[in-house]
Amino acid sequence: MKIGRFVVACVGVLLSGSVQAGNYAVFLSEKYQNFSREPTGTGLGFTIDASHRRNDTYAIGPGLGLSVPLGALSLFVGGKALYIHSPAAGKGVATPVGVAANVRLSNMLSVSSRLFYTPKAAFNSRLGGYVQTGIGVRMNVDPAIVEVGWRYERIAGRNGASGQKLLNGPYVGLGFTF
Repeated sequence: MKIGRFVVACVGVLLSGSVQAGNYAVFLSEKYQNFSREPTGTGLGFTIDASHRRNDTYAIGPGLGLSVPLGALSLFVGGKALYIHSPAAGKGVATPVGVAANVRLSNMLSVSSRLFYTPKAAFNSRLGGYVQTGIGVRMNVDPAIVEVGWRYERIAGRNGASGQKLLNGPYVGLGFTF
């Protein structure tokens, strides 16, 4: 129920501000789906992640952050509220915080990376630590965005439970800019 309220609050914050340009992207792979909005300038952005290893092992939830452009570098600092279910590591809510960076190499090409982390026994409900990281190459031909990369997610066990890798593989992202 708390995740539902968080999603409603995120949508309300995003819709209550002034309209500004942004990038909307949908990332798809066999085991990972994501919908995100990144502002092209300073502003709030959001993400909704869904990762799954099998039908019984998954992580899903929203994230909210602030985007800050610094020349060719654009930083997105924020957090996520993920519901995680794993027979090996347990189930509960993890709230990783982290940063995503995008380095523009040219008008059409950039490198993106992200790292979100929750230490063991902190910000978690019945789970151990959690890490989500990735790196990709993004090509932007207005209005289209294409990104290919590698993503890794791992849940650490708690109270004797073993950890479990959720993702370790490639992804393809498609999106648009306006």
